[in-house]
Amino acid sequence: MNIRALRTALAIEHGAEMTCPVTIGYHLRTVAEAANEDLERGMALGDVAPFWRVVDASTPTTSKLSFGAAFVAAQRKREGLER
Repeated sequence: MNIRALRTALAIEHGAEMTCPVTIGYHLRTVAEAANEDLERGMALGDVAPFWRVVDASTPTTSKLSFGAAFVAAQRKREGLER
């Protein structure tokens, strides 16, 4: 699922016409940073929120992550999400 599909699904689920792209980006970044902190504390990759399934290395949100886009790109490649 990409960000556009996530925004559409959330809007439909909550009976809205659309969602705010800035708010979605803000919350995706929060989830990604929290997942990274969990990984740094030793949590298994399978136990963190798989945010990389929504964002990709070219997403503006990814460029703002404290740990960079390389992790996102590597995970997407590992899961076959990148061609």
